[in-house]
Amino acid sequence: MRIKASLKKHEDFLNEGETLRLNHEDCPAGEDTRRRLYITKKPQVMLGYCHNCQSSSSLYIAAKDRFKPLHKDYNKPVEDREFSYPSMEEITPHSPADVTLWRQRYNMTNEWCKYWGIRYVPDSHSIFIPVLTVEGISGYSRERDILGAYNGYQLRPLSGSGAKYITCLEDERIPMGGFLRKKDLLFKRAATVIVEDYISAIHIIEAGYFSVCNYGVQIKPEILNLLPQGKPIHIWLDNDSEHVKKKARDMQGVCQLLGYDTHLCKSPKEPKELDYEQIRRML
Repeated sequence: MRIKASLKKHEDFLNEGETLRLNHEDCPAGEDTRRRLYITKKPQVMLGYCHNCQSSSSLYIAAKDRFKPLHKDYNKPVEDREFSYPSMEEITPHSPADVTLWRQRYNMTNEWCKYWGIRYVPDSHSIFIPVLTVEGISGYSRERDILGAYNGYQLRPLSGSGAKYITCLEDERIPMGGFLRKKDLLFKRAATVIVEDYISAIHIIEAGYFSVCNYGVQIKPEILNLLPQGKPIHIWLDNDSEHVKKKARDMQGVCQLLGYDTHLCKSPKEPKELDYEQIRRML
């Protein structure tokens, strides 16, 4: 299936600002795409980009269709729709079995889920994950060790089919990404570790390091400007493709140009798949 066809297929099932991650069928770079096709709905256009083969496409949204009622907003026009968060539940030992399996797969305790804002969304049978922003950083947010603010959320469906993440942002103009830390870190001169996703960032923090949740493989200038001086930088992306490995090397080059002692973590596993001791050995 070509990217253009995927855009048309999902045009009526996405709200403005939402992003889907899908498998890119017939991807010229290979069959193992692991949901690397990103589809985003903007006010005037649908955008598609495959991180496996770097192919892209767009689909113009005609003016007559831009403000039609959304399929899940009961005839409420798009221009009047206010951003809202889904109905959520805390993750506990009594959560559905799929939730417990997800939590155990990524070594997340119930206490961590509560502390870091990870929740279960019954209506969509998915995991709620906060989205951080580096914009306007002035201190700790919501009594947690998060530098910055929240700017929406990601849903991780537990069905195992369709999009890997559905991203909903309050303000699309603000770059995704933020800093996590603990007030009493294990190491006084702890390194800063840049990772792709929020769950991996939590594991880095709980292992005793500073962490940057980058939400992707392209580091933002806003993050570069706020990296702590005098501390080594470790870049730990999901090393599952040559494309991502190249992005990690590019990120390392930029950090080195800025004067940081920068190292690449070449582990085939992400931090969220490891325990404390394994993470410390890698760093």
